[in-house]
Amino acid sequence: MANKVGHPKAKVSITLSEDELKTLIAGMQSSAFEMGDGFYDFSAKGLEVFGKEVLMLARLRSIQESKYGEKNGD
Repeated sequence: MANKVGHPKAKVSITLSEDELKTLIAGMQSSAFEMGDGFYDFSAKGLEVFGKEVLMLARLRSIQESKYGEKNGD
């Protein structure tokens, strides 16, 4: 269902295995690293997207560390 104007977006819960979480984090790290190479060329929208990706990566790392311990052998 489409999000109506003025209504907050609902959070979604998903379940990932430890390996799936590791894969997701590795992919996001790679993406953030590649985006970081062009950091100074970003438009305002590009910086917003980059910032959101970095924040999501930090959140996923925090979840991984709290669930499986410090960096889990990375």
